[in-house]
Amino acid sequence: MIGAGLFLAPGTFDDVWPWGLTPLTARVTGAFLLDFGVAALMAVVGNDVERFRGAGYAYLALGLLELLAALLHGSDFDGTTGPAIYVAFCCVAVVVGAWASLAARSGPLAEARAPAP
Repeated sequence: MIGAGLFLAPGTFDDVWPWGLTPLTARVTGAFLLDFGVAALMAVVGNDVERFRGAGYAYLALGLLELLAALLHGSDFDGTTGPAIYVAFCCVAVVVGAWASLAARSGPLAEARAPAP
């Protein structure tokens, strides 16, 4: 929802985002978030965690790197609601990414690729 809001109406989500965005950067950020959402939706609709493997690794890396950036540059955040939502999103990204990565590694295709003893 935040991704769609940033993309379609960049000025309406200023209070949710932890730092100021220009209309262009809001749209780029919104498109980036929508991309991750579409990848997750495709995996859920297809009921295939293997299809989510690449996105799972990306979710995990995104969440961890964004949390690191928040720790290093937390003084740049504006307001109180935006940073809390942002950090919560990053934590969810880490959990979902870790789950998807581990689930894809132990799925049926992972077993088929394993060398025979």
